[in-house]
Amino acid sequence: MQELILAVDLGGTNVRVAAVNLKGGILHKISFPTEASRGREKVVEDTLAKIKGFLGGFPREEFEVMGGGFGIPGAIMLDRGIVSQSPNLPGWEGFEILSRLQEGLRMPIFIENDANAYTLGERWLGSARGVRDFCCLTLGTGVGGGIVLNGDIWHGAEGKAGEIGHMVIDVDGPPCQCGNRGCLEAFASGSAIRRMAIEAIKGNEKTDLVDRCGGETEGITAKTVYESARGGDRLSREIFQRMGMYLGVGLANLANLLNVELMVVGGQVSEAWDLFIDPARRELEKRALGSMGKRVKVEKARCGDDAGILGAAYLVKRKLERRKG
Repeated sequence: MQELILAVDLGGTNVRVAAVNLKGGILHKISFPTEASRGREKVVEDTLAKIKGFLGGFPREEFEVMGGGFGIPGAIMLDRGIVSQSPNLPGWEGFEILSRLQEGLRMPIFIENDANAYTLGERWLGSARGVRDFCCLTLGTGVGGGIVLNGDIWHGAEGKAGEIGHMVIDVDGPPCQCGNRGCLEAFASGSAIRRMAIEAIKGNEKTDLVDRCGGETEGITAKTVYESARGGDRLSREIFQRMGMYLGVGLANLANLLNVELMVVGGQVSEAWDLFIDPARRELEKRALGSMGKRVKVEKARCGDDAGILGAAYLVKRKLERRKG
């Protein structure tokens, strides 16, 4: 009989479900819209129904599901299984999600913040495989992160540790979605790239970026800036250089604070790796104290979109192993 782990990445936009074996092989996966606006009960009810249908494709006489791991956006009170804060899932604050999932699936269930699950995926099978002290940054619409110390996720006093995107890089910097100013997220995310591009175009400089958007700044996205940079547009390339510089400041802060051996950078924005990584590394080396800037490695995440579900599976695997041992 083959042992499987149910792995779920429950995002604000989509839910991804996978069956993962104990070596990290993904046997099958599905995804469907979260539709968070329907409310938490409807989302969970629909998710449970789809999971049960998904698991029905694995005959009980051939497969044994060891447990389920869920990556959930927001801060989670792990000792009580309660979502304490989740901007991407409105109305989920105070939701006793763990007991609801256990009741619906009748198997061991473990939950974790989604960025932490991504981090665990990279530790299990990605760029941080076997590394005991590292930070992981996910550069997407915003900036997420996870911190691993002595081989375990560092959760902090309230389960909110790892909000790397909200370390302040410039006290007089642009507003961040969190309500503060000058956060790393306001400089190194997809939304930040878009903002910097719009600001740069106001100088009325002739640029391929404007042509790609039909002369309208509303059509600019991080992707169009990336495509223009790949096409050789000087302004677009300068935006990624600037973004990399600010990212390097953030990496230096992490190096000075934690003295980790590795920084893993993933997320959609990391596809532009060669456009921003050199200035990021230069800034890290310049600003980190002593030898830390030269010693710490900065590597691109390897697991891609599967990092979250792999991390959710690894969470189950490790928890069950520790219970046995």
